[in-house]
Amino acid sequence: MFSYNVFILLTVLATHAARVVGQSPRSPRCPETGVLLEKLNNLTTALTSIDTGLSRVEDIIDEQCPCADNSSECFEVRVTNFRAELQALLADVANVTGDAPTDCPERTGAIYVATCDGTDVLAVDPNGIFQNGFSTDENVTRWSVYENNADSYGYEYFINNLFQARCRSDPAKVEIVLGSSSDSPLTADAVGTGIAYNNATDEDLVAITFANQTLNGIYAFNRTSPVSISLYASFDGPTGLLKVADDGTVYMTSGRQVYTIPSTGSPVQVIFWSTEITSFEVLSNGVIVFCESSGGVWRRNPDTTPVSFQQLRFPNSGLVCRSVVFNPCDDSIYVASNDNADLEVYSTSNYQLVNRLTYTSSSVSACPSIAADPSFWLNLDWKPRDPNTVNCKKKKNRVEVLLRQ
Repeated sequence: MFSYNVFILLTVLATHAARVVGQSPRSPRCPETGVLLEKLNNLTTALTSIDTGLSRVEDIIDEQCPCADNSSECFEVRVTNFRAELQALLADVANVTGDAPTDCPERTGAIYVATCDGTDVLAVDPNGIFQNGFSTDENVTRWSVYENNADSYGYEYFINNLFQARCRSDPAKVEIVLGSSSDSPLTADAVGTGIAYNNATDEDLVAITFANQTLNGIYAFNRTSPVSISLYASFDGPTGLLKVADDGTVYMTSGRQVYTIPSTGSPVQVIFWSTEITSFEVLSNGVIVFCESSGGVWRRNPDTTPVSFQQLRFPNSGLVCRSVVFNPCDDSIYVASNDNADLEVYSTSNYQLVNRLTYTSSSVSACPSIAADPSFWLNLDWKPRDPNTVNCKKKKNRVEVLLRQ
């Protein structure tokens, strides 16, 4: 049995080793295999260094203040016993290192799947391995994911009947209400349709439709001092899904259309489609990947003249796309469909289907909503938040939005 002091030492060193390997800024790719082994080797190096230092300390003690007897309270005996426990720990670490799998990636790059008919959030990594999920306090109508800092995530979502915008902090596992239909300037008939985290202002943007359509628009919810709600932009028509692109541009759907929504000025239509758009994603190069109600998945390419569209998946009435998200970990588009346990994976190099990942082994949902592990969304404009000034923070990875219908 090693002592409590050695246990604390191991905990501190293991934490430090993890941070050394995973320091920001991170490469926007899935972690290489062998990272676990690298961390264990770093731990062995640190423990060996301490053991060497203790050897020198023992020499000094033996020369300057040796024990008069073999009492267990003697300082020299205590140091010798501590070093013996440390060496036993080193042997244990060596055994664990020898047994460590070499193909075990870190828990990064996962896809989170929430639903409107349950509170369980599932997670699967790009290798198809189920990860630890979590539960929200309410069913998720739509949600957004972002990284607060290197160690915490925020999961922003809303519910309707009656409307609430909520923020879950991980690993603290605490939820707060950022605002509700009873808070000004909202009214009791507020219906949320989309949500996105706005890194530029550290606010949650929520698209809301009202019975009085003159109130329709995008509302900003203050995350640091709730409840504080302000109008970001009015919208003449039904609101829809939201997305804040890497360059800060706000996109919103409205039925069969996608608009850019400035905080001042008029919306600009960028897509007008033949059927309702049920989900969309905006890549950093301006490409928009979207799903439509017939089940088809499309790509809008802004780099051609005129703008061109590519079909990624043919319409299928039995496989209706409900949510789409880009995962920068593997440069892929993930698509979730209603009543289907598999996520489709499309490469962004050629926009072809390359894989299918099963995200659940139990019952499927008619309304899945997916988000990419946010640890890989770090970009030049990303700035870590001071955890002491943020009420709702989050878990361990990077920034991106997930929307769903």
